[in-house]
Amino acid sequence: MLKEAAYQEKNHFRQYAKSLPSRGPSTKHVTLMHRLISSASTELHIAAFFPKFPEPQFQKIFDAAETLAHFYLPTIIETELVFRRYVGRDNLQPGRFDIPESIGPKLELPLTHVFVPGLLFSYRGGRLGRGGGFYDRFLSRSDAITKDTRLIGICHDNQIVETIPMEAHDQKVQALLTESGIMPVLFC
Repeated sequence: MLKEAAYQEKNHFRQYAKSLPSRGPSTKHVTLMHRLISSASTELHIAAFFPKFPEPQFQKIFDAAETLAHFYLPTIIETELVFRRYVGRDNLQPGRFDIPESIGPKLELPLTHVFVPGLLFSYRGGRLGRGGGFYDRFLSRSDAITKDTRLIGICHDNQIVETIPMEAHDQKVQALLTESGIMPVLFC
């Protein structure tokens, strides 16, 4: 009964997220990501994603910062995410849910950052995904995630809400990157 109530509550939030106004490509997100990447003193390995509405359209960063960071894009294999190196637009193929996937080499190293997608995020790091649990499983089980990996939710300002219903398996992010800037989340 509790699981059904949580499912219904999350679906209510998903409907709200889908009602948000559509936005085009986000140069502010790309600029902030470029600053974050170019300020690093070590080689970066970043798990990213190809955005789907209402997520910010930031994919230009893959080519703009290719000399500064290695990007990895998710491929869905059964119920798990496997990240593959982004090696250019010519090496993408249509994936599940019509999201482009890389055909590059499989991720073998620990990640320095994970750019985490979501429909909504909370100020406390809560994240509402699309309901498949792919990122929650990856973030909780992957050897590529270490104590030093930064988990950053990528969203628009209007995708941040006060609270999001969370269950035990839901994974939180440590910061949010919006068109207004990068903000750490409040852990309470």
